[in-house]
Amino acid sequence: MKKPTSQPDTAGIILAGGASSRFGSNKALAEFRGQPLIEHAANIFNHLFQERLLVTNTASEYEFLNWPMVSDIFNASGPLAGIHSGLKNITCAQAFVTACDMPLLDTRLIEFLCRLPGSWDAAVPWLDNGPEPLYAVYRKSCLSAIEKNLAGGQLKISRMLTDIKVRRVKFLELQPLISNFTTFHNINRPDDLKALSKLPSLAQARKNITTRLQGMPGQILPISAGLGRVAKQHLRTDQPVPHFIPSRMDGFAVRAEDLGQPESLVNLKITSEIPAGCTDIPAIARGEAARIMTGGHLPVGGSLVIPLEKCREDAGYVQVKAGIPRKNYIKKIGGDIRAGQIIVKKGTKITPSHLHRLAAGGSGEISVYKKVKVAILCTGSELVESDPRPGQTISANRILLDALNRQTGTIPLDLGLIKDRQEEIHAALNKAFKASIQMIITTGGMGPGKFDLVKNGLEDVGVSVVWQGVNVRPGSTTLFGLKDNIAIFALPGSPPAVQTLFYEFVRPALWKLQGLKSPVEQLLKAELETEILINRRGVLNLKGGRLAWKSGRFTVSPVGRGGNVNSIIHIPANRRLVCRGEKVTVMPFYGIVD
Repeated sequence: MKKPTSQPDTAGIILAGGASSRFGSNKALAEFRGQPLIEHAANIFNHLFQERLLVTNTASEYEFLNWPMVSDIFNASGPLAGIHSGLKNITCAQAFVTACDMPLLDTRLIEFLCRLPGSWDAAVPWLDNGPEPLYAVYRKSCLSAIEKNLAGGQLKISRMLTDIKVRRVKFLELQPLISNFTTFHNINRPDDLKALSKLPSLAQARKNITTRLQGMPGQILPISAGLGRVAKQHLRTDQPVPHFIPSRMDGFAVRAEDLGQPESLVNLKITSEIPAGCTDIPAIARGEAARIMTGGHLPVGGSLVIPLEKCREDAGYVQVKAGIPRKNYIKKIGGDIRAGQIIVKKGTKITPSHLHRLAAGGSGEISVYKKVKVAILCTGSELVESDPRPGQTISANRILLDALNRQTGTIPLDLGLIKDRQEEIHAALNKAFKASIQMIITTGGMGPGKFDLVKNGLEDVGVSVVWQGVNVRPGSTTLFGLKDNIAIFALPGSPPAVQTLFYEFVRPALWKLQGLKSPVEQLLKAELETEILINRRGVLNLKGGRLAWKSGRFTVSPVGRGGNVNSIIHIPANRRLVCRGEKVTVMPFYGIVD
């Protein structure tokens, strides 16, 4: 399979020294997330560059990489000599150069640097504290300046940069590509490696998702199609409710000035009748009254309504008690909803209650975020659609993810079952990217080493991995990445794990894309009804639960495989046994108990 390249004429160069005094050993061979640091960097380059080169003076230590290797031409001259030797030995006109001790390489940023136009000699990220010269692109045009510095005993890269034409890539250019600057962290001591090797927490992983995603474009819909959509802007009423003065009761509309002194009776002539819906509104003069039904328009000249039970009718007249009553039994214009009143705030999901008030206020169309389209790829050679033979399994994840997406308000696109073959995964991913989607969800193919087929396939098609693995269980084999603003989630194959990880990570991403102001479900506390014993401490454990409301309090019980769950119980990393009656943190699936 042909590897993608950042740019047709760009090589990838990794500098690898030997033992480090500060690290205490050869840090290139130190383990980072299950593999040597040098192998981690090499795997990223394998999917970025067709021409690759390792510059090292201890080539025998890195034979397992199967990479072309060269040594420094200027001996004992540090990384500047490594850049020099690399540029002298590549066929491409330019190269992205890094050191093996910078493990958090961001492929989107690398591709951006490699594609920068202009007549520069080096493209270098330039942060507040200065340049990052070992995360930069160098062209062969700077070779003479490098050689001049090395020959004169000047070994600092920063000094050499003053002799060439540098394209400084400032913070404002980097900001749309990366949410923070951890990608530039390098390893100097064992503690640095330990800190970077640590998997992100649940909150950190979520933040790395939601801060990188933007809401969908907007569209105008008729109000009847608005249920469950998210308001793109504040939705207001066009007119007040009510927009005229209606009666609150069946009775008689009268003039307040006709009621006279209290404790006397007044006889008023009935001159008209006003049913609800009448638009031909009569007027009443002094000494007159109009029969009016609930919802009827108050007649011209009328100022209040006397309920039927407080009136006596006889021979075309109505007799009422004199004196102004405490209640006038009419509504004010705009008494229920004001004209221009905000009914739905931007970023809020539209409910039936919102719709009826918008409709009452005369709103015929609303502005909402477009729906998100999600491609679903389920991998596994053992998976079949039906009638499994011994050794085969029906793929339940397809139905599960289709239902979860529809419940979340998105449009699922099922791309079928994919065999555990790299070429099929590659082809399916390319098909997904051509389908005008905003997200891809895969299941399976996330095992370690050679079984990590999906990650390899994602990198083959140019996906930038934001994080792989989260410090939660399940979650160690979960991946989140991006390509061209398309979010990619690679989940394990177990349906219970898929459901849990969907609610914890995928749904917040979908809600963010759909414009929800608060994309993460609010947690609550519930009393545990059955004790929970977990096998592994040191990691946040997520357990399926059954949440209920009993005797004025929330309760939750753990649910085993095959049970119906409606929530996720969060067991802290420092707990192995959680006893019955303890309060635990719970994330409900639907925001309320079903």
